Amino acid sequence: MRPSQGAASFLRFENVGIDEEGPYEMVVLKGWKMLIKVNRPDGSYASGDLFRILKNGDDSVKGYVYVGRGDDTLTHLTGEKTNPVPMEQSIRSSPLIRDCLVFGAGQQSTGALLIPYEHAWEAHSCLDEAARQAALKKQLEPVLQDVNSHCPSHSRLVPEMIRFLSPDTRFPVVDKGSIKRAPANALFSKEIAQLYSEFDLGTSTSDQDKASIESKDQLESLLQSVLERLLNVSLDGKRDKDLTNLGVDSIMDSQIRSQIHRSVRMPSPLPNTVVFRNPTLDRLTDAVWKHIRQESRGVSAVDHSKQQELKTYQMLKDLRLKLQSRDSSLVEQSTFGHKEVVVLTGATGSLGAHILDQLRSKPSSIAKVICLNRAANEQEAKKRTEESLQARGLAPINEADLVEIVSLASDISKERLGLSESVYDELASTVTTVIHNGWPVNFVMTHDSFLNVLEGTVNLMNLVGQSKGCLSPRFLFSSSVSVAFASREPVIPEEIFGTLENTMGLGYGHSKWIVENLCRDAETLIGGGFKSIVMRIGQMVGDRSGGIWNETEAPPLMIKGAQTIGCLPAEGDDLFWLPVDIAGLIVAELTTSARDEACVIVHIASEEGMAWKKALETLAEPQNLGNFEVVPFAQWVDRLAQSDQNPSRNPTIKLIDHYRSMQQGLESGNRKMPKFATDRLRQQLDASPKLTEILDGLAAYKPEYLSTTVAAWKHSGFLK
Repeated sequence: MRPSQGAASFLRFENVGIDEEGPYEMVVLKGWKMLIKVNRPDGSYASGDLFRILKNGDDSVKGYVYVGRGDDTLTHLTGEKTNPVPMEQSIRSSPLIRDCLVFGAGQQSTGALLIPYEHAWEAHSCLDEAARQAALKKQLEPVLQDVNSHCPSHSRLVPEMIRFLSPDTRFPVVDKGSIKRAPANALFSKEIAQLYSEFDLGTSTSDQDKASIESKDQLESLLQSVLERLLNVSLDGKRDKDLTNLGVDSIMDSQIRSQIHRSVRMPSPLPNTVVFRNPTLDRLTDAVWKHIRQESRGVSAVDHSKQQELKTYQMLKDLRLKLQSRDSSLVEQSTFGHKEVVVLTGATGSLGAHILDQLRSKPSSIAKVICLNRAANEQEAKKRTEESLQARGLAPINEADLVEIVSLASDISKERLGLSESVYDELASTVTTVIHNGWPVNFVMTHDSFLNVLEGTVNLMNLVGQSKGCLSPRFLFSSSVSVAFASREPVIPEEIFGTLENTMGLGYGHSKWIVENLCRDAETLIGGGFKSIVMRIGQMVGDRSGGIWNETEAPPLMIKGAQTIGCLPAEGDDLFWLPVDIAGLIVAELTTSARDEACVIVHIASEEGMAWKKALETLAEPQNLGNFEVVPFAQWVDRLAQSDQNPSRNPTIKLIDHYRSMQQGLESGNRKMPKFATDRLRQQLDASPKLTEILDGLAAYKPEYLSTTVAAWKHSGFLK
């Protein structure tokens, strides 16, 4: 199709895909005389109709091919999209099939429920259910091959993800005969969940198609093949390479576990996060081998904790040796001006986006912000920064902005931060401040998996420590309250702890503790006026105006339980939640505050808590979640434990150990949420013109903020 000359200027095609292939949604712009309905604030109408753009050899638009409705499109857990309509049409063309429903929204892969004609079903009536399903799948093979040849690899159907329903089954349809997709998925949710569960645990794959492992070498070869196929990288000579640095995230962890289940015979399912806990080929092989042989690890929890503590102390000792002392001649060479040149990491995250947004509003004190992003090139790095601002509802970067924003493709763990020599030298000649805000928020990663980011932290400290751009280089670090969460003090002081006794025994908390101590030690190890601010940040939540909050964190996943398992726990600590835009404002103010002490630690945390009971009342309001059960915490944990075990579909299950520890604390009566002192923070900000707004933000979290966040989650599809 091509728009007519009169209509073309009133149409815009917006990319709603993950790459240049689209698809593109047609939007009718304000001003079109026949426009009688609008659904956007700017007066335009987003049609929901999706197109693929055809181009000529000179890259001009040749025309548009209609591919379906936006509400038909399946967005997978990976962000990739599938248009199920042509797949369903092709499968229905088989003389065996009356109707077909392709599903997969929010999942890693597609699946299909098929309703056969009576004659196809009855032809195998002498077989049991499993044999009948297998026979029908065998007959359908040519059709599946044809369907899979015409769709992207992420959309392809595998036999294990297909189920034939009884011929008298019917899908709910609209008047014109097409399937009501959401009601159909809800009506057959049990069958769909069972397909994914069996696929994940490998029970839908015959043992005859799985390898019977006879030796550890055989297992290692098989696991290497699985990892290389999913990661698209060779592991030859990389048996000790940390897999998290090769791209393994929570989704990939689940995919690898599922593939192992479908490839190897084993006595029981592997533990969740098996890859995160064993993040090298050698260690994963050892763990799976012991699981197959049903061998105990033989290490008590206490001994394991002690081993991790010793490893953390050694890592700090090794990293201290890599800090470079500041050359005194740099002061004489200084090109220091009156404005800051800031290097920022983590701009693609929620807090980072709000820090950047606040920094660019300070042209009187800041000249330039350089965002270091993981990316293939500068163009992609710039795009990631822009998309991060857009995702949080913040204003786009404008060339007219008085503060220059630059995005560079970087890997901070590499020499010269992964930058070219000329770019790095320019940075080292001009940078005055580094805000190190980028960090893997992963509570199952081992201590070893944080080594790269820790070495990258030292590289950043050395960058600003050797800078000619200032008389007194400055390093701000986004730490975490988890560093002090094991403290028995009712009010945690703003001080750096020299030992781990106050720190939660996780790789995440230990890694933050290491950097806090490096910041303290840098006063003498780097010297030359090097100053640091450690910002121990509390539980950040959605911003005040848009409510946008990372849906993978523990509180959002608990709240989602009101819909996934139908209940929420009755007991809970007061909620010391801090809107992320307030945290971003505070960091920006600290960046330009007076430079006095060599190492300052402040708590950026809410000073008052909102009662959990008040949160439950707010969530139960009709415009939020409405009715749900409120049950004892132990019962809530039990229900979670009995729910879907696949973390890609039920990510809350990954944090069940965290929720169990919360339960134990509540039952023991010893667990009380500590408060974090903010006296030093107030001292640092006493001259800030934004102090009134900051103090209001540090007060108790407001119910209206929670309602705004629930609305944002409904808009994104995280909540129904």
